Amino acid sequence: MTKLAENMAIPPIAPESCDVRDWAHLDALVADLIAEYALANGVVDMYSFREVCKPGACSDYLRPQGVLDRRFQPRGWILLPNTFNDGVRSNRWRLMNTFTGKRIIMTVPDHHHVIGNTSEGLLLLGRTDTDDNMELLNPITGHMISNLPPASTLGLAKDFRLCDIDLRGAGVADDSTVVLHFKSFSLALAKPGDERWTQLYSSSKRILSTLQFAGRVYCATETDVSVVQTVENQRPQLVVAAAYQLDQSPHGNSRRLHFSDRSRMFLVDNNGELIACHHDCCDPCIHGSCYLYRVDLDAGYTVPLLERLNNGHALFISTTRSVLASSGVFPVIRPDTVYLCAGTNIAFDRLGTCAERKFKKSDAANYLTCYVSS
Repeated sequence: MTKLAENMAIPPIAPESCDVRDWAHLDALVADLIAEYALANGVVDMYSFREVCKPGACSDYLRPQGVLDRRFQPRGWILLPNTFNDGVRSNRWRLMNTFTGKRIIMTVPDHHHVIGNTSEGLLLLGRTDTDDNMELLNPITGHMISNLPPASTLGLAKDFRLCDIDLRGAGVADDSTVVLHFKSFSLALAKPGDERWTQLYSSSKRILSTLQFAGRVYCATETDVSVVQTVENQRPQLVVAAAYQLDQSPHGNSRRLHFSDRSRMFLVDNNGELIACHHDCCDPCIHGSCYLYRVDLDAGYTVPLLERLNNGHALFISTTRSVLASSGVFPVIRPDTVYLCAGTNIAFDRLGTCAERKFKKSDAANYLTCYVSS
């Protein structure tokens, strides 16, 4: 298990008084209630609380049932690039919460390297002593899945090396199936214990991005938002969940949709609402435009997002990644803004205007731009 007390500054417990709770000797029912509240606020808060409680203070149902337990996945936590690990041992990495700004250090197990992360904060690891073994780690709880199928069954080039794999996206579908996005037109799926990875092809539609949302894995393709459908004893399928209706901008004016090799579509969890960000850029010499759409899964199509992003959040995108961050925690970030990070940082407001934005290296906002650009 990960000892967060070594990485986080937990306030010391004050001497006993009539106004101070003896955290180490809480009643079991009270401990469960506090733990539930802490878990609702984030898995790190839950583990910070457990650090000051006596062992076994919380009920079993408040303990993670393995890596795939959605309640304990580190939502909002991103793994910062190696450039921010100065002064930290090579197997220790910095994590940052995009909604609180909190930063912690986690330790990657010996003989492992990081391939990438899922949209819910789990880490895909490769073993350094072999080019065929991959494992899935929850960096907060320390739980790991070690019985994923061999990497040689991913359908990659015969001379591939795990350290060179470009993981474009990953997630967990239906609390049981690991989904990896390596190629433009296919996904790789497997359950722990499977002998090989299953290839799921998107026919002629290029997969632009993936997102784990509400327990399912969604893909933004060139023509629609699709969802990975898994049924027991049946081959998984990629099913259309919502068609694009992008001929209208959020500002009401008609526009022609372009999907070139430089155009991107990102899926984002906006506090329980699935939204899509379309970066329309056909000319490498211009920045293009960014538009936000709500993915109406009930109606089966997208509609312009007229409301503000939840709590005035800001969205950072690049060519392959996106991340939603709180403007209230990072003062230099403008609320309800999309930042395009590609060499220079271009800020798009909801009126469609854009301007270049520069962040100091010491600004946490710079961490976000480097994360999506890495």
